[in-house]
Amino acid sequence: MKTLLKMAEGLTAISIAISKQMSFSGFAEMVAPLMKTLTSATLWVIIKAGHEDGYDDPLAGICKELENMAGRKSNVEVDTDSNCTTGDEWGRLDQALTKSGWPALQDVSVQITIYNNNRNDDTLLQTLKNLPQTQLTGLSSSTTTNFHFDVKEIYV
Repeated sequence: MKTLLKMAEGLTAISIAISKQMSFSGFAEMVAPLMKTLTSATLWVIIKAGHEDGYDDPLAGICKELENMAGRKSNVEVDTDSNCTTGDEWGRLDQALTKSGWPALQDVSVQITIYNNNRNDDTLLQTLKNLPQTQLTGLSSSTTTNFHFDVKEIYV
């Protein structure tokens, strides 16, 4: 991937999907040469059930990478059919995107899809829907950034 990105001079948009076995570690370093032209990054995490403790990091380590980047548009998409965590990592995403290193940030989209396979408890759904009020407060109250947040549940 690193070699491919080195050859992509002038790239303006990038979209990367990873599964839970992977992380975004090193992403900022890989796209650093593109930061003059890169205006949009879509980062998609797919989490499948079966993690040992039953909970997964829905952001796959992207917060640390975003702290080392700057841009105008960021899309974070999370698909899960398991119990992903709903606490501090979302607050770290908010901090990473609202700090001064992102002065040109215009649009942020966070889209979460929960694939429900006979889950009767809607606690996860409700907790995720409340993230703009509990963990993503900087983005949701920003007057300079267009913030789009959506949580949907698909029955499978």
